[in-house]
Amino acid sequence: IHEFCHAFATIITGGNVHQIMLYQQGGHALTSGGFFPLIAISGYIGTTLIGAILIYFSINDKINKYNLRVLSISIFLIYLFYYKISFNLEFLFLILMNISLFLISYTKVRAMFSLIFGNILILESFNDVKIYLFNTDRIYKTDAGILARYIGFDFLTFPIALFIFIVNLYIIYLLFKNMLNKKI
Repeated sequence: IHEFCHAFATIITGGNVHQIMLYQQGGHALTSGGFFPLIAISGYIGTTLIGAILIYFSINDKINKYNLRVLSISIFLIYLFYYKISFNLEFLFLILMNISLFLISYTKVRAMFSLIFGNILILESFNDVKIYLFNTDRIYKTDAGILARYIGFDFLTFPIALFIFIVNLYIIYLLFKNMLNKKI
């Protein structure tokens, strides 16, 4: 989802996605053009936003069903066109996950799945940001470090990572605020 968000932000800001690579410990989206600051921060913020949307709409069966289908098809298409590593076990796993996501949208467990998957996305995004905020030897290899280098000031890496963390917290705040207003 993280790399998908980079690719999606690239496409919607007029850039080109050249390649998406997935590794056991993460991934990489090779892009050009587009609005780079948005593309750089979209991995973590987009992952949290997608998680929040899944959680928020999990109680609306009709919207939830379509959210899961659109997410599944979008991820599948992005990776189909831009995943450049030859067919391997990771790619097979990615295809099976997308098929499963699509099929779950037709089942009665879709609300529970959206709640669980949404929470996993949010927690994973926060875990990554936490690791990078408090592990100084790795912070320069993160999206925040890449953006700071792009701007030309490495010292901005930590403030950018902190900004991403605060935006993620704000997304969670809005999620809970709106869910409480719905009196769930």
